[in-house]
Amino acid sequence: MIHYRKYFDTIFKYFPIFLAYTFFNELLGYLIYNFEDFQLIYQPAYSQSTGLIYNIYYFFFFSFFLKVYYDLLIHLKFRRLIGYLFLVFIILNVVNSYYSNPLKESLVFAFVFGCLSISVLAFIHLKEIYTTQNITLRKHNLAYWISLGIIIFHLPYSALKLFRVYYVNLYSPHLHYLLIVFMYLLFSIGFFKCSRKAFR
Repeated sequence: MIHYRKYFDTIFKYFPIFLAYTFFNELLGYLIYNFEDFQLIYQPAYSQSTGLIYNIYYFFFFSFFLKVYYDLLIHLKFRRLIGYLFLVFIILNVVNSYYSNPLKESLVFAFVFGCLSISVLAFIHLKEIYTTQNITLRKHNLAYWISLGIIIFHLPYSALKLFRVYYVNLYSPHLHYLLIVFMYLLFSIGFFKCSRKAFR
């Protein structure tokens, strides 16, 4: 928020609200998982279930970043691609809800598709930045650092999510936490370095 004046009129103007939503969602998830008084589903088998709050969170998260890249990407063909990705994302949420109870379980395939979609869009945007901005402008572009953070976390975590649900022995919580640290570190660098003249 200290640096909000640098991007208050850009596509990231609502990003601090989303970060606050992320914090309180994680806090609620922690309380549900660790304290019986914070149950959302009052059934013994699902007393620690956080599926509902995370399914809602991820729907808004991926929708937000699809809109971000829709506004950021230069070429119209990529904007059309985003429309198709959003449609497939909606369909996968519906289909996934048929096989998994969204009130209790993670919608894994919709989540993985969302991770891969925003990672690809972040990569496309980085490619556009590298071809249109020199290194001086690039390092002050908030979208550059956020795109790096998106790729660093969501690309490998799409595989980790599958391991976490279907191949528990392959899931590494330490790698998960390390990816989170790197993502927010890159976000933080972006907030500190960002400049209005570098944003497009």
